[in-house]
Amino acid sequence: MKAKKCSIGWASIDITPDRPVFVAGQMYPRISTVVLEPLTATAVVFEQEGEQFTLLSADVVNFNVDVIRRVRDKLAGVQGLDPMRVAFCATHTHNSMRCAQDPHLVNSRRFLGEDRGIPWNPPENILYGDEEAEFVAARLAVAIEEAWVSRRPGGIAFADDYAAVGFNRRPIFRGEDGGERSRMHGVCSQPNFLRFEAASDHLVAMFYTFDDSGALTGVGVNVNCPSQVFELHTFLTSDFWADARACIRERLGNIRILPMCGAAGDQDPSDLMRLGKYNEEAFQRWGGQTGEVLRNFDMSRECRKIGERISEAVCRGYGFARNHVLRQLDFRVERLDLSLPIRKVTPEDVREAQKLMDQASEAFPAGRPITMEQYLQIYEPMGVLLRWERQNQNPDFEFEVFVARLANAVFATNPFELFSEYGIRIRARSAADYTFIVQLCNGAGGYLPTTAALSGGSYSSKPATTTLGPDGGDRLVEETLGAIGKMYQP
Repeated sequence: MKAKKCSIGWASIDITPDRPVFVAGQMYPRISTVVLEPLTATAVVFEQEGEQFTLLSADVVNFNVDVIRRVRDKLAGVQGLDPMRVAFCATHTHNSMRCAQDPHLVNSRRFLGEDRGIPWNPPENILYGDEEAEFVAARLAVAIEEAWVSRRPGGIAFADDYAAVGFNRRPIFRGEDGGERSRMHGVCSQPNFLRFEAASDHLVAMFYTFDDSGALTGVGVNVNCPSQVFELHTFLTSDFWADARACIRERLGNIRILPMCGAAGDQDPSDLMRLGKYNEEAFQRWGGQTGEVLRNFDMSRECRKIGERISEAVCRGYGFARNHVLRQLDFRVERLDLSLPIRKVTPEDVREAQKLMDQASEAFPAGRPITMEQYLQIYEPMGVLLRWERQNQNPDFEFEVFVARLANAVFATNPFELFSEYGIRIRARSAADYTFIVQLCNGAGGYLPTTAALSGGSYSSKPATTTLGPDGGDRLVEETLGAIGKMYQP
């Protein structure tokens, strides 16, 4: 009996809102004013002999579970499609929609009262909350169904190459006491700069799909960097992926392109050594996230340069991949429903946090909304209090992970901003020739820092911005590798 060929389907859809939205990605409230580049979502479906896996990528900061539930509910009636075999990943642009209530607005009011929370005066026609979530979910469901219906027999090939896109964003500085401290987005031109906390990972993993005639139909690109050249502004943009898609299509034709953000919780497209020299004051204000900051470099040009570097890697990979197309695959998919202990705080942590909250609150004028500078004073202690509540309600974080084997390649998802060390460990020990680490997938688990990050401190290593600690990162690595290993056993 002849083996059945793999069937592949693609679809893309514009998810750009036609009304103002709350712009997600930073602490201070931003309402969109203009669209710099459209926001898109792209889905690819793989099916072979009853097995299926759908991967959808969208130009959003992350995917909360409510939007995922809405999409899966809408897909429940699509014949043959399994909504529980759909993985949703984000490019992590910091100039897109939140698709949920903003936690900073909610928590500042909860702890300080309605009259003292972060001020926010949205326009009457804003697309926000449930309405926004439904808008996005409806469009994503259309794209996934279209990809499913459009599937046809085809082939897939894999390649990897290199492109300098992400750079470690946690430089380490010598303190006045002689100790060492990390500072997210710290200015490296300062005399007490020592080194970066971790490496930068420039590997790009790619897959290429072909129709039965051999024509290229689409490309998936796994880059270890979030798309956040633009930040703290009020326009909407897909950031460097707009340029990357344009550059790839200039070279390979009008094909589908699916971006995937690899392990990059400690990575950023801004090279702090190069750009920090001319932006010392701006980078310090930028790290504060209290308002719009104009940095001293052409951000559009920076996106174009990144897009060109990504497209060059894709084209080099294509030169190899087109001669290694597979049409019958060893295709297996496993969904892991994991439950890992959250990072806990102690009663002593809570007492100190409450003390700091009380001191700060007493200093704020009564009956007057706090400024963003004042909010930053309570953000970390407020995170400790929230964590204490959460660990007493449910000490575990439950989330889903997909591990999908397609021939000599494997896709491994997670819902975190995963520090690069964990991705490197998974890839180094993976039984697959090509390992796609897809972060910010099927949920929003916050940063997942390393032991070095906890020691160094700073934003992205505190309870306010994390759900799991390094022990959870270790468990995630082992669970992922265990599932990969089983798929490659004889």
